Amino acid sequence: MRFKYSSKSSIGPDAPSVVGFAWLIRALDAGRDVSSLALITHEGRCGRCGRLLTVPASVACGIGPECAGKMGFDLSGFAEHADVAAVLDPMTYCFAGSARFTVTSRKTGTRFTYHVRRAKGEDESRPWFARVLTGSDNENDYEFFGTVFPK
Repeated sequence: MRFKYSSKSSIGPDAPSVVGFAWLIRALDAGRDVSSLALITHEGRCGRCGRLLTVPASVACGIGPECAGKMGFDLSGFAEHADVAAVLDPMTYCFAGSARFTVTSRKTGTRFTYHVRRAKGEDESRPWFARVLTGSDNENDYEFFGTVFPK
């Protein structure tokens, strides 16, 4: 995957939220285990479709039951858990289609909440659009800052 910062963003390319996201993409794409450096938690919505999660097993992994079936996941046996990486590959969750997740540095405690949504369509070459939470409203206060392209 390749992240490209958008010069049209009101968030600067050197902003910690942009630098942190770029690092996360590079690390996940390289197959690195980031769990010792960052905690990745979902925001209570399905990472694929964005619907509110209510089933305990879905809350545990961040993917709703219908979407889990479409993605080939078996949700039986999942218990409630906040850390996405503990139950689901972070790359799978973060790029499922419409993921909202918070990345918290285990070293500094700094955290950023992102919304990564895939462009509409069926073509596998379509990109994802990355936005970061800039206000207190977890539904609407996101600012676009870049695009992630598949390899």
